[in-house]
Amino acid sequence: MVKFEVVELQNNASKNDKLKRRVIRVKAKNNKQMTYDEIREYYDAITKKYNPNKVSISGMGQDKYLTMKGFDEDELKPWDDDDYYTDRAKDAEKFDKFFFVDFTFKPK
Repeated sequence: MVKFEVVELQNNASKNDKLKRRVIRVKAKNNKQMTYDEIREYYDAITKKYNPNKVSISGMGQDKYLTMKGFDEDELKPWDDDDYYTDRAKDAEKFDKFFFVDFTFKPK
């Protein structure tokens, strides 16, 4: 995972100091944009350690912050599948280039 810069964004703790959620931000090094395939690669590495239902993924794309996977979903949305774009978007590239991606973890 050398090509990624990982920063812990926040730890939301409850009043009794038990961790509720942990958020890490992943960016490509050298201010480049991450592709969907790179995000999937990082996600695959994370899910070897964490239950997929405990991980939510959102990222800043070309023009908006998009959710790629919610806590209740087992897999990333099929944005790498051309059929996904049919009648949804004029420019499929906005689903493939991200400035950063936030991985939010529910407590174990």
